Amino acid sequence: MKTLPEIYPGLLLLMHDIPEEMDQEFNRWYPDEHFAERLALPGFRSVRRYRAVGGQPAYMVIYRCQSIIDLISPSYRQVLENPTPRSRAILSSFQNVVRAACREVWRSGIAIGGSMIVVQCKAIEGKEDVARSFIRGRFAEHLKESGCMVSMSLCESDAEITSSSNSELVRRALPDHYVDWVLLIESYDPVRLSLALHSEVLQCDSQRDGLLIGSLTRYELMCLHTAS
Repeated sequence: MKTLPEIYPGLLLLMHDIPEEMDQEFNRWYPDEHFAERLALPGFRSVRRYRAVGGQPAYMVIYRCQSIIDLISPSYRQVLENPTPRSRAILSSFQNVVRAACREVWRSGIAIGGSMIVVQCKAIEGKEDVARSFIRGRFAEHLKESGCMVSMSLCESDAEITSSSNSELVRRALPDHYVDWVLLIESYDPVRLSLALHSEVLQCDSQRDGLLIGSLTRYELMCLHTAS
């Protein structure tokens, strides 16, 4: 576990499906209970919810913290290991879960877009710096030139903190999936951004650029809640 002070913002990314018969209760649970519980924790700054457009998993939530260490704090562990009956029922019903505790190591732009494309990717071992330079340089600059990108961030996950920040009591039918790196690309024009993004992905050379690009999923912002 890292003991040095954390200089990067922390993000907890959770993508998942939910059984159709639980959808209404699930969408009530967030504003009724879950938002207030999480945003009362030390270091938690905001929670954003998204719904997928033409893809899966169907839902995504992003918790933004002052530091990734906030995701393993005693306060956070306390709520994880003492879920309300309602929370336990909802969380255990999640399906096709992708979950990662990340450091936001780079960001371009501060605006929040109504649409986001989530790019799951991974640096080739030994070429992490090459991949970071590629993302911050040509990849981001070409997307900016499309005129529809409002912000972009590179989030690098931490496997140990991801595991430690999960509840030992809430059991799902299948293990969660894990993602190494995530690009969060926000836009006000998702169609133009999708076209520009697919063009850049096609031109990416993994050996040259040090990056393996996986799935791309488009999400629409449902709501944003911030800590008081």
